[in-house]
Amino acid sequence: THVFNPKLFSYLSLIYTQFKYNIQGSFVDLQTNEILIKSAIKDQGVRYDFQYFKNSRTKFLYGIQATNHNFRPSIVKTSGEISEYLKSKQGVLIKTVETNVYADVKYDVNNRWKIQGGLSVPICFTVNKTYAGLSPRFNATYVINEYQSFKGSFSRMYQFMHRVSSSSVALPTDLWYPISQKVKPQISDQVALSYNMYFPKANTSFVIEGYYKYMQHLTEYKEGSQLILNDHFEESLIQGKGWGTGLEFLLKKESGKLSGWIGYTISWTKRKFDGLNNGEAFWAKYDRRHYLTNVLIYTINKRLSFSCIFELSTGARFTPIIGQYAQPNAGLTKVEIIPIYAERNSVKMSLSHRLDVNFIIKSKEKKKNKTKQFSSEWHIGAYNVYNRATPFQVRVSTDPDTGKVHYEQPGLFGFIPSIGWNFKF
Repeated sequence: THVFNPKLFSYLSLIYTQFKYNIQGSFVDLQTNEILIKSAIKDQGVRYDFQYFKNSRTKFLYGIQATNHNFRPSIVKTSGEISEYLKSKQGVLIKTVETNVYADVKYDVNNRWKIQGGLSVPICFTVNKTYAGLSPRFNATYVINEYQSFKGSFSRMYQFMHRVSSSSVALPTDLWYPISQKVKPQISDQVALSYNMYFPKANTSFVIEGYYKYMQHLTEYKEGSQLILNDHFEESLIQGKGWGTGLEFLLKKESGKLSGWIGYTISWTKRKFDGLNNGEAFWAKYDRRHYLTNVLIYTINKRLSFSCIFELSTGARFTPIIGQYAQPNAGLTKVEIIPIYAERNSVKMSLSHRLDVNFIIKSKEKKKNKTKQFSSEWHIGAYNVYNRATPFQVRVSTDPDTGKVHYEQPGLFGFIPSIGWNFKF
C-alpha cells in the first residue's frame, strides 16, 4: 500500500494460488494396485489498484491485473500390476494469460441520488487465439428518506475458465477447464433491483432484492463422454446458454445483546444446449430452489458470548435411471443391458440442513497501567450438532435378483467438535 497524497492511494498485490482435484482408488489382488487421477491449476498474478478521492462527492477507482494460468486437467499416477497397462503421465499442460484494465467512478449527485459506473476490458490469450470484451457496470441508489432506499444495478462479466459438471450419479467429476480455440469464454448479464428499510427502534434492517441473470457459452459434457483418463477434454465439451432468476430476503439486527440475521433465497436456474436433453431446457445441476440461513449471536457479558448458525438448502439435482432394456451386442455373443434415463437433472437429492454452535471465552482485560498488549480468547464449538450429513453424490446399485435400481446418498461431515485458542500480541 502506498499513499501518494491525502487524495491518492495505491495497492500492489503479488498473487500465487494452487488448486488440486483428486480421484484416488486402490484394490488388493496378488499385490496392491493404486491409481490416482487428478487435475491441477497453478496461477501467478499481479494487480495494481488505485483510489483517487477528487472531493467528498466523487471517487475514482482504476487499475490493471494480469494472471498466468497453468492447467493440467488429467494427471495419472499408478502403481502395482495396473501400471503395466496404464502408465503414469503428467497430462497436457495448457497455459492462458488473462489481463484486465478497469476504471470506476462513484458520484453522489445529491442527498437522494448516488451512482457508480465503470468499464473494464478483459483480455485472455490462449494458443492461436485471443479473446477480448467490454464489461460495463452501473448501479444507482435512490434515498427516499433516512430509513428507506432503492438500489438498481446492471453488469456484464466475462469468465475465461469453465467449471464443467457431469450429471453422472456415480462420481463428482467437476472439472475446471480453460478457454481455447473451440471453447469460448462465458458471458453473463445481470440486472438487480432492491429495497432497503431500517427500523431505528429495533436497530434492524430489512432488504428484499430481485435479480435476473442471462448466461452465454456455458459448458457441459456431451452425452456419453468419457470423463476419466481423457486427454482430449475439448472434444467432450458442448456449449449452450442459461438463465437464472430469484428473490432474496435479509433481516439483520446489527447490535445489542442479541444480534444476527435471517436470510432466505428462492431461485430458479435453467440451461439449454442443442446437444443435450433433446434440445429442451433443463434445470441446472446446482439449481437450489430454497436456501435459508440463520445466524444468532448472544453476548452474555464482556467476556462470554455464544453464537449459532443454521443452514437449510434444497438438494442438488441429478439424472436418474428410470428403466432398462436388453440389446444384443454387435457380435451377437451376449446381451447388454442399456439404461434408460429420465429428463436431465429432473430429480433432486434430499434436503440438507445443519446447526453449528460456538462458545467464546475472552481473556480478562489488562489494567490500563500495564504495558503488555496481549489478549486471547477460547472458542469451543461443534459443526453439525445433530449429525445430519449433507448428501454430496448419488451411488447406483442394481439388485442381481430383481434387476431393480437402488440409489444411495452418501454424505460428508457429520458431527465435528472443535476447540481453538486465538491470541494477539
